[in-house]
Amino acid sequence: MLPFAHASLALAACLLLGCAEAPGPARSAVAPADGAAGPGGAVAAGSPGTATCSGGRVSADRACCWPGQLVAPSGEGCLGAPSCPVGTYLAEGDCRAVGAQVAALVASCGADRDTATFAAAVARMGDCQKLAALGPEVERYLAARCAAADGASCTLLGHAARRQMSLGIETSLVSPPCASASASCNAQVQRALPFEFALGPAGSADPAAASRRFQQGCDGGHQDGCLAIAELTAGSNPFGAAELYGRACRAGRTAACAHAVYLFRAAGRVEDTALEAEIARQLGVQCDLGTASACNALGFVVERGVGVPPSADGARALYGRACRAGDAIGCANLAFEVVNQPKLAAQSPLDAAALGLLEQTCRGDEIKETCLAAGVMLVRGVGTKKDAKRARALLKPLCDRGYREACREMR
Repeated sequence: MLPFAHASLALAACLLLGCAEAPGPARSAVAPADGAAGPGGAVAAGSPGTATCSGGRVSADRACCWPGQLVAPSGEGCLGAPSCPVGTYLAEGDCRAVGAQVAALVASCGADRDTATFAAAVARMGDCQKLAALGPEVERYLAARCAAADGASCTLLGHAARRQMSLGIETSLVSPPCASASASCNAQVQRALPFEFALGPAGSADPAAASRRFQQGCDGGHQDGCLAIAELTAGSNPFGAAELYGRACRAGRTAACAHAVYLFRAAGRVEDTALEAEIARQLGVQCDLGTASACNALGFVVERGVGVPPSADGARALYGRACRAGDAIGCANLAFEVVNQPKLAAQSPLDAAALGLLEQTCRGDEIKETCLAAGVMLVRGVGTKKDAKRARALLKPLCDRGYREACREMR
């Protein structure tokens, strides 16, 4: 976020938010004449007068005030909290007009949808960063919309309090990420998501405020708010998180389906056959459309017989399909499936390109599965020549962090 001096921030925000006039309290146009007097001689806005008002202000004895305000007895300025009309929001005691550009940025950044492609993810991320650059001005605008039960605005405030936003549920969901399945392209996806989203001045995150705003967003019907709650509470309340992911899956949010299955199973929940069948169906549709991460997730459910008959061969085929399309987690899952079966390993798409993808992802985010899979391939010579030194560089950090599988592979 670019640092703005106070005056520069107000000017920049005014240009984008579409201020009808310079920020500041409304002033009377002329000294008052006859009108309906309020307490202490103040005149109610909307009383008969001759002032010509603009931007949603109303005439109050030849002065222009916002609805709900009173003209000061002196006729200079307006008193009381305004009731801001549609198209404006309350900021520093004044009603600010919302420009079309900001409204478009809020609509794009707060859209309640999965991000289908890398290009769409980057475009949406750019809109969110432009929104964040306006800082407190936009925060006030979103707070006003949230108070009016706009779920998307509440969710955006939650991301701001958390100081982080993700355009999907996890980094591997934007797929197919690029025109090719190159390791460098996929590493770019990993770097792009999630990203910082902060509206206020530099400071630490406020998890309690974020949770409160996400709940308001979810209550306001914004599904991304519900998914944010699920992400935050998956460890402490797996049943509740699984229900939220399951609801999103039924509503067509494919990215949530695998999370629902994993949490339901990990928490020991009795199988929900209707939900599991719907999960398998939706993942199959998305996999056939070319979404690599959906093929990987479908492999997960096929391997475990979630909503479909279990099939180890079918799972391997789906992991391979995901890997060929550039999904690093798919490559990792395939490596774990075939590493002890040389014949299957030789027939799999695990090659130098897949190894490069795993290593790139490991360096970018230290995702345990991809680091471990790359190390295993190098230790055992799956799809590449054995390279103990290179494998050790990948496995030792995991071993030092307590991952026993990595320690075993290094022996």
